[in-house]
Amino acid sequence: MRLMERYCRTMDWINENSGKMISFLFFPGWLLVLYGVIARYFFNRPNILSGEYAKYLFSVYFVLGGAYCLRNNVHIRVDIIYKIIKRRTRILLEVFMVFPLLFCFIFPFIWHGSIFAWTALKFLETDPPPTHILLFPIKVTVPIAGLLLLLQAVADLYRFIVADEKKGEESHVH
Repeated sequence: MRLMERYCRTMDWINENSGKMISFLFFPGWLLVLYGVIARYFFNRPNILSGEYAKYLFSVYFVLGGAYCLRNNVHIRVDIIYKIIKRRTRILLEVFMVFPLLFCFIFPFIWHGSIFAWTALKFLETDPPPTHILLFPIKVTVPIAGLLLLLQAVADLYRFIVADEKKGEESHVH
Protein backbone atom coordinates (compact mmCIF):
# COMPACT_ATOMS: atom_id res chain seq x y z
CA MET A 1 0.00 0.00 0.00
CA ARG A 2 2.72 2.43 0.98
CA LEU A 3 4.75 1.59 -2.14
CA MET A 4 1.78 2.36 -4.41
CA GLU A 5 1.16 5.66 -2.66
CA ARG A 6 4.80 6.60 -3.24
CA TYR A 7 4.46 5.49 -6.87
CA CYS A 8 1.35 7.69 -7.28
CA ARG A 9 3.08 10.72 -5.77
CA THR A 10 6.13 10.14 -8.00
CA MET A 11 4.02 9.88 -11.16
CA ASP A 12 2.06 12.98 -10.16
CA TRP A 13 5.31 14.89 -9.64
CA ILE A 14 6.82 13.72 -12.95
CA ASN A 15 3.70 14.48 -15.00
CA GLU A 16 2.97 17.76 -13.25
CA ASN A 17 6.49 19.08 -13.79
CA SER A 18 6.96 17.68 -17.30
CA GLY A 19 3.61 19.21 -18.27
CA LYS A 20 4.66 22.59 -16.92
CA MET A 21 7.97 22.41 -18.79
CA ILE A 22 6.29 21.29 -22.02
CA SER A 23 3.78 24.13 -21.72
CA PHE A 24 6.55 26.58 -22.56
CA LEU A 25 6.69 25.14 -26.10
CA PHE A 26 3.45 26.98 -26.76
CA PHE A 27 5.18 30.37 -26.83
CA PRO A 28 7.83 29.69 -29.49
CA GLY A 29 5.18 27.86 -31.53
CA TRP A 30 2.87 30.83 -31.25
CA LEU A 31 5.68 33.23 -32.22
CA LEU A 32 6.50 31.10 -35.27
CA VAL A 33 2.88 31.16 -36.40
CA LEU A 34 2.69 34.91 -35.78
CA TYR A 35 5.90 35.43 -37.76
CA GLY A 36 4.53 33.34 -40.63
CA VAL A 37 1.26 35.31 -40.72
CA ILE A 38 3.00 38.70 -40.58
CA ALA A 39 5.55 37.71 -43.25
CA ARG A 40 2.82 36.42 -45.55
CA TYR A 41 0.12 39.05 -45.17
CA PHE A 42 2.04 42.22 -44.37
CA PHE A 43 5.22 41.73 -46.39
CA ASN A 44 3.98 39.30 -49.06
CA ARG A 45 6.87 36.93 -48.20
CA PRO A 46 5.48 33.52 -47.21
CA ASN A 47 7.79 31.49 -45.02
CA ILE A 48 7.53 27.69 -45.12
CA LEU A 49 10.05 27.13 -42.34
CA SER A 50 8.06 28.94 -39.66
CA GLY A 51 4.98 26.83 -40.36
CA GLU A 52 6.94 23.57 -40.33
CA TYR A 53 8.77 24.36 -37.10
CA ALA A 54 5.51 25.48 -35.47
CA LYS A 55 3.81 22.26 -36.57
CA TYR A 56 6.49 20.13 -34.93
CA LEU A 57 6.63 22.21 -31.76
CA PHE A 58 2.88 21.95 -31.35
CA SER A 59 3.01 18.21 -32.07
CA VAL A 60 5.39 17.70 -29.16
CA TYR A 61 3.34 20.09 -27.02
CA PHE A 62 0.07 18.22 -27.59
CA VAL A 63 1.44 14.70 -27.41
CA LEU A 64 3.46 15.18 -24.23
CA GLY A 65 0.71 17.24 -22.60
CA GLY A 66 -1.63 14.23 -22.43
CA ALA A 67 -0.24 12.80 -19.19
CA TYR A 68 -0.41 16.24 -17.59
CA CYS A 69 -4.08 16.51 -18.60
CA LEU A 70 -4.81 13.05 -17.22
CA ARG A 71 -2.99 13.85 -13.97
CA ASN A 72 -5.00 17.07 -13.49
CA ASN A 73 -8.28 15.56 -14.69
CA VAL A 74 -8.73 18.17 -17.42
CA HIS A 75 -9.30 15.78 -20.30
CA ILE A 76 -12.52 15.83 -22.26
CA ARG A 77 -15.47 14.12 -20.61
CA VAL A 78 -19.22 14.33 -21.02
CA ASP A 79 -19.84 16.20 -17.77
CA ILE A 80 -23.58 16.43 -18.32
CA ILE A 81 -23.88 12.67 -17.89
CA TYR A 82 -21.14 12.50 -15.27
CA LYS A 83 -22.90 14.96 -12.97
CA ILE A 84 -26.26 13.19 -12.94
CA ILE A 85 -25.06 9.65 -12.22
CA LYS A 86 -24.30 8.42 -8.72
CA ARG A 87 -20.76 8.20 -7.41
CA ARG A 88 -20.77 4.39 -7.39
CA THR A 89 -21.97 4.29 -11.02
CA ARG A 90 -19.26 6.80 -11.96
CA ILE A 91 -16.62 4.57 -10.38
CA LEU A 92 -17.91 1.52 -12.23
CA LEU A 93 -17.98 3.51 -15.46
CA GLU A 94 -14.38 4.65 -14.95
CA VAL A 95 -13.04 1.24 -13.94
CA PHE A 96 -14.83 -0.87 -16.54
CA MET A 97 -15.08 1.51 -19.51
CA VAL A 98 -12.78 4.52 -19.36
CA PHE A 99 -9.61 2.83 -18.13
CA PRO A 100 -9.84 -0.19 -20.46
CA LEU A 101 -10.40 2.15 -23.42
CA LEU A 102 -7.49 4.29 -22.28
CA PHE A 103 -5.23 1.24 -22.03
CA CYS A 104 -6.36 0.07 -25.49
CA PHE A 105 -5.21 3.44 -26.79
CA ILE A 106 -1.96 3.62 -24.80
CA PHE A 107 -0.39 0.28 -25.75
CA PRO A 108 -0.50 0.83 -29.53
CA PHE A 109 0.70 4.37 -28.89
CA ILE A 110 3.78 3.00 -27.13
CA TRP A 111 4.32 0.01 -29.45
CA HIS A 112 3.84 1.67 -32.83
CA GLY A 113 5.33 4.94 -31.64
CA SER A 114 8.48 3.04 -30.67
CA ILE A 115 8.64 1.44 -34.11
CA PHE A 116 8.19 4.79 -35.85
CA ALA A 117 10.77 6.45 -33.59
CA TRP A 118 13.31 3.65 -34.08
CA THR A 119 12.86 3.71 -37.86
CA ALA A 120 13.27 7.50 -37.94
CA LEU A 121 16.44 7.23 -35.85
CA LYS A 122 17.89 4.30 -37.79
CA PHE A 123 17.50 6.04 -41.16
CA LEU A 124 17.93 9.59 -39.81
CA GLU A 125 14.59 10.42 -41.38
CA THR A 126 14.08 14.05 -42.27
CA ASP A 127 11.20 16.22 -43.30
CA PRO A 128 10.92 16.75 -47.06
CA PRO A 129 12.66 19.76 -48.63
CA PRO A 130 13.06 22.62 -48.02
CA THR A 131 13.15 22.13 -44.23
CA HIS A 132 15.00 18.80 -43.81
CA ILE A 133 14.12 18.72 -40.10
CA LEU A 134 15.32 15.56 -38.35
CA LEU A 135 12.17 13.69 -37.36
CA PHE A 136 13.41 11.20 -34.77
CA PRO A 137 13.45 13.73 -31.89
CA ILE A 138 9.82 14.48 -32.62
CA LYS A 139 8.80 10.85 -33.15
CA VAL A 140 10.52 9.76 -29.92
CA THR A 141 8.01 11.87 -28.02
CA VAL A 142 5.16 9.54 -29.04
CA PRO A 143 6.27 6.43 -27.07
CA ILE A 144 7.48 8.63 -24.21
CA ALA A 145 4.04 10.25 -24.06
CA GLY A 146 2.40 6.83 -24.18
CA LEU A 147 4.57 5.60 -21.32
CA LEU A 148 3.79 8.69 -19.23
CA LEU A 149 0.08 8.23 -19.94
CA LEU A 150 0.25 4.55 -18.97
CA LEU A 151 2.07 5.23 -15.70
CA GLN A 152 -0.34 8.04 -14.80
CA ALA A 153 -3.36 5.90 -15.70
CA VAL A 154 -2.12 3.12 -13.40
CA ALA A 155 -1.69 5.64 -10.56
CA ASP A 156 -5.16 7.11 -11.19
CA LEU A 157 -6.77 3.68 -11.36
CA TYR A 158 -5.14 2.69 -8.07
CA ARG A 159 -6.32 5.92 -6.44
CA PHE A 160 -9.80 5.46 -7.85
CA ILE A 161 -10.12 1.94 -6.42
CA VAL A 162 -8.56 2.83 -3.05
CA ALA A 163 -10.75 5.94 -2.72
CA ASP A 164 -13.82 3.78 -3.40
CA GLU A 165 -12.74 1.23 -0.78
CA LYS A 166 -12.11 3.97 1.80
CA LYS A 167 -15.47 5.56 0.98
CA GLY A 168 -17.14 2.16 1.36
CA GLU A 169 -15.45 1.54 4.74
CA GLU A 170 -16.61 4.95 5.98
CA SER A 171 -20.20 4.26 4.97
CA HIS A 172 -20.16 0.89 6.78
CA VAL A 173 -18.76 2.48 9.94
CA HIS A 174 -21.45 5.16 10.27
